[in-house]
Amino acid sequence: MGSSNGSGDDDVAEHGLSRRAIYIALGVSLLAALSFAAFDVGVKQWSPVNEFGRLVPPAMLVALALCATLPILTGEKVFIRPRAGRRWLALAAALFSAQALVLIWALGKYGDPTGMNVVYGSRGVWSVLLVALAGVFVTSVETFDSRSVFVRRLMGSLVISSGIGVLVAWR
Repeated sequence: MGSSNGSGDDDVAEHGLSRRAIYIALGVSLLAALSFAAFDVGVKQWSPVNEFGRLVPPAMLVALALCATLPILTGEKVFIRPRAGRRWLALAAALFSAQALVLIWALGKYGDPTGMNVVYGSRGVWSVLLVALAGVFVTSVETFDSRSVFVRRLMGSLVISSGIGVLVAWR
């Protein structure tokens, strides 16, 4: 990892993250993935019975309640400073909501959570490419320090997308 003492701690400290923070992030990410999968399966089951219009409002209310609870539990500040960041937050919230509505509708309409997740899993590739293209115009902490960082992230996201595709091909 390029650390001076061979333990990797210098690399971790250089990026401002402790090992504990990394483990917590991994755990929360796993919990999020499990929640996402459980919701997909639930939409497949409940949407044909309840229809899109009766499923989405409660789902969005639960999401709002969970989003409001997390800052309270973690003690994090909710408001973005400086004010200029709030516009980006509003845009991100609108895009996130649109994504959720499209996914919920498509899951309910076509009932194929596995197939949809293969396509949705390709978002890592799209994110890496979008950061590479738009990162020049938008100040972001997700910019690439070098070409090799870009290539490694792109390769990693392609491996994940390919793995999901292989698993689905076996179903």
